[in-house]
Amino acid sequence: MALISALERTQPMLVPTANITLGEELDASKFTVKEVRLDDLSGAYVSSDHAFEPGTRAASLLREGELVPVHALTSTQDEGAKPVTIDLDHTLPEAVTPGSRVDIWSAKKAGTGNTFDVPELLLDSSEVSALRVSDASFSSGTKASIEVMVPEESLQDLLEALANESRLTVIHDTSSATS
Repeated sequence: MALISALERTQPMLVPTANITLGEELDASKFTVKEVRLDDLSGAYVSSDHAFEPGTRAASLLREGELVPVHALTSTQDEGAKPVTIDLDHTLPEAVTPGSRVDIWSAKKAGTGNTFDVPELLLDSSEVSALRVSDASFSSGTKASIEVMVPEESLQDLLEALANESRLTVIHDTSSATS
């Protein structure tokens, strides 16, 4: 009887009530409690009694209804990456979704006109935290906006590319297993 009781023991764990994107600030209101049987794995997931400190953010995409690994929480103070939104003049592959990884290439404007230098890799395997596809009825030229978390050491290069009207191209990183 004790063995059956031990096998049926569940623990209250937190699960997101909706998808939570990379870098999104976290608090208890974004979660619900689910009773699950984890056996010896309970320390690897966020329990229902977890106290969210101010500045706690998602270190990866957290999917609705799935258990939250402890390593998927980070602190703003510990995180060296910042969210940056990039407006694109091209559409994105359907495989690019929040949680997937992309490479961002930059081609500097070459003088006047519509010519550009050879593209260079600007950001390698950046995780997508949000994505917005523009309505075709708008004439802004923007076809999509993508938000990625940019490491602090790459932030200046990206901001320079944006300020100097470099052509940015986002390519789905198919070597990543997260998408």
